[in-house]
Amino acid sequence: MKQTVKGLMAFSNAELLAPLHRLVERGELNPVIDAVYPLEQAADAIRRVGQGGVLGKIVLSVAAE
Repeated sequence: MKQTVKGLMAFSNAELLAPLHRLVERGELNPVIDAVYPLEQAADAIRRVGQGGVLGKIVLSVAAE
């Protein structure tokens, strides 16, 4: 069975995210969030994207250590 995942994007450090964070803080960027999943449910999040019809970003949340 062929599976396709579209629109997967990840950032691994704060330096890369800083410009986006500033835009959000200033209200110049308003990301639409479709759903938030804990990291442990990443497979469910990927399946959700694969189903199509996602209206916004799918977010994986990680607990702060």
